[in-house]
Amino acid sequence: MGFTLVALAAWNEWCGLRLLACRELLSKRDREQLRSTESPLAALSRVAAGPASATVVDVAFVFLVLGVVTSYMIACHDMLAPTLAPVFPGLVAARRDIFAAAALCLPLTMVRDIGRLAPASVVGLACLAVSCVAVVAFAWTTGRDDGPGTILWSVSATPTDLASGFGVLSYCFGIVPLAPQFEASMRRPSDFKQAQRVSLAISCVVYAIVGVLVSTLYSRKGGGVSGNFLDNLPHTPIAAAVRVAMAVVCIFSAPFAVVAAAQVAHAKLGRSGVYDRLAVRTLILAIAASIAAACPSFALVISVVGSGAVSFLSFVLPPLLHWRFLGRRRQQQQVSPAATEFQSTLDLLAFGVGTVVVLFATSLTGASAYCQLLRPMGAKN
Repeated sequence: MGFTLVALAAWNEWCGLRLLACRELLSKRDREQLRSTESPLAALSRVAAGPASATVVDVAFVFLVLGVVTSYMIACHDMLAPTLAPVFPGLVAARRDIFAAAALCLPLTMVRDIGRLAPASVVGLACLAVSCVAVVAFAWTTGRDDGPGTILWSVSATPTDLASGFGVLSYCFGIVPLAPQFEASMRRPSDFKQAQRVSLAISCVVYAIVGVLVSTLYSRKGGGVSGNFLDNLPHTPIAAAVRVAMAVVCIFSAPFAVVAAAQVAHAKLGRSGVYDRLAVRTLILAIAASIAAACPSFALVISVVGSGAVSFLSFVLPPLLHWRFLGRRRQQQQVSPAATEFQSTLDLLAFGVGTVVVLFATSLTGASAYCQLLRPMGAKN
């Protein structure tokens, strides 16, 4: 597990740097062809491979955004339901909670760009840190009965489990698809590479603590972890506070994806006034909440979105774009073939590996999702 986390974090880091390096390879003519009415990824794809590739990237980006917001809406319900149900019996319903979470997100999405959400990220990170400490503490006090334990899912994983795990981890690390927008929103864009490296390292450490340490502690009781860690917390005031804190994390995290998509929509519309922002962002949240209400399964959504859209935009697209732009510079005799041969080979190797992994993971998680959606509503996870 630890090696997998480090490997995925390093893969994200390399692909993110590859994507940012594409702009350094753009010629003056290429820069003139970039359009502000497209997402940064779509604009680079159109310049590198034509309008069809830009359309594919835009579709994947929309799927990514809706998936991210949908998963946060579902997670918010999952966090609050165990806490609110005893207090308000009969009033807790998935659809009501999901649309209420969307309404709470809306004011935060009204900012002009992602950079203005920095205070929200600080609040979300603080709540996440407190929650992680509490989860570890609960696992330590309730799970140390039977000596050393093993992580159950690490010894009995099926190919579908591995594909779903890859999708979940890709989703959790997925900074690459939004890297150009994050960089552009910073006061000092030159600091983004270091910020990306630090954020991936912190994420890797947090996931290792929760994913490895907590799983091992819970498995000492023999039962292991069933689904979400928070489902294993006791029904105490402190545990309820942890669930509420995680719901706050969801509320403060969803706007990042909404604003990223809204910026592209406003560029295409040529309008970004207050009422335009309200209309576009309300529409995005309403669509995501409707999907979440129809398919209230957090693990299902993030595994499909992670193995499909996030992985494609993170691991397949960056090396392909870099290879294309590097080849164009070589054709224009701006760089020597000998100096770029290794980089081109590395791009093609990364593209091939990424394509195989994404196709494998997407096909298995897609088939699993299809089977789960065919089940009766009450049988869903």
